[in-house]
Amino acid sequence: MAGDPSGPVGKPSPAVEAQARHFGDAHRRLASAREQDRERKERRRFRWVEAGSKRHTAVPPLTGST
Repeated sequence: MAGDPSGPVGKPSPAVEAQARHFGDAHRRLASAREQDRERKERRRFRWVEAGSKRHTAVPPLTGST
């Protein structure tokens, strides 16, 4: 069984094309969602670091405080 091409040889069937298009769209959506999630995490971490640095400015430096 050498694979039964439905339609002209070398051209995928409309069903296969539709499926590939659907998976391409889904992949793009998933990739963009993952990208947005990463950006949101980065922003949150940056905000947390900023807040931490502001909070620690009130604490006197530990060097030479003994």
